[in-house]
Amino acid sequence: MRNVWLNRGGFCSMFTGIRQNVEQEDANQQQFLDNLISQLLDEAQTNAKGPPPASERFIQSLPRVSVDSLSSDESCIICKENFHESQSAVTKMPCHHFFDRECLLPWLQLHNTCPMCRYTVETEEQVKEEEQEATRNWMYG
Repeated sequence: MRNVWLNRGGFCSMFTGIRQNVEQEDANQQQFLDNLISQLLDEAQTNAKGPPPASERFIQSLPRVSVDSLSSDESCIICKENFHESQSAVTKMPCHHFFDRECLLPWLQLHNTCPMCRYTVETEEQVKEEEQEATRNWMYG
């Protein structure tokens, strides 16, 4: 009976590690959903249209990341597909969150924030202001 108990303990400890990985993934998904709900509530309360889209310049400059540089259990928080199983290119945001490129680009075309942490990135308006500033500096020294 004791031998069965020891084997059962070893068997249970094997699943403890799996459960901890699932709990971490659930925590990441919960954080994403909490951020999304917060943003939607803020927009609804202020009758705002939400954040503006990210600039095309920013979107085009996003780095693509090699799947081999990511851990084998990392997945896109939007579609929940494992990066190693997905056929999509992986993109890294400045806040160091990773997404399938095909999931992230539609988001950025509507919002200038990271879908995970709401880190803000440049908008077309900011790009225009920057260009106007550069023109003024060139013209007036």
